[in-house]
Amino acid sequence: AGANLITIHGRTRSQGFKGIASWESIREVKENLEIPIIANGDITSPENALQCLEITKANGIMIGRGSMGRPWLIGQINHALDGDKIFKDPSPKQKLQLFHGQIIEMTRKYGDHGILISRKYLKWYCKDFDGGNELIKKLLKIDNAKELLDLIEAQINLFKDS
Repeated sequence: AGANLITIHGRTRSQGFKGIASWESIREVKENLEIPIIANGDITSPENALQCLEITKANGIMIGRGSMGRPWLIGQINHALDGDKIFKDPSPKQKLQLFHGQIIEMTRKYGDHGILISRKYLKWYCKDFDGGNELIKKLLKIDNAKELLDLIEAQINLFKDS
C-alpha cells in the first residue's frame, strides 16, 4: 500500500499491554516484507533490546513504556548496540536531580500547570530510596513550582554525593 517502513508492537489488540510480546511474530512479518521493520514490545533493558533484534531480525527497535521514568535507557541501549560498556542506572539522588531539571523546564513552558503534568512521573523518580513514598505524598499536595522545587532540593541534599 505504499508504506516505506512499519513498526510492529508484538502483541494482539486483545492483549493490550498484558502478556508477552511475540518477537517471533515480528520476525515472520520481517521475513515476508522487503521494507524496514521496527520491533516494539517488552524492550526494557539493553540486554533484551539486543535479544529482540536477534530474534526479530528487525532493522531497528522502538522503546515505549520501558523508558517511562528511565530516559537513560535509550543511551544504555545505544551503548549496547555499539558494543560499549553499558553504564549503570543513575542513583536516587541523580534521578531526583534529573526530575528537578524536568520540573524547571515544565514550569518554564507551562507555568504552575507544569506541576500537574509532572505528577505522573513522581513514582518513577521517587522510588528505590528510603522516604520516597513519603516524598511523593508531600509532592502531590504542592501546587506551587517554588515549593515543589525547594522540597526536591531538600531531598537531594539528604543524599550523600553520588
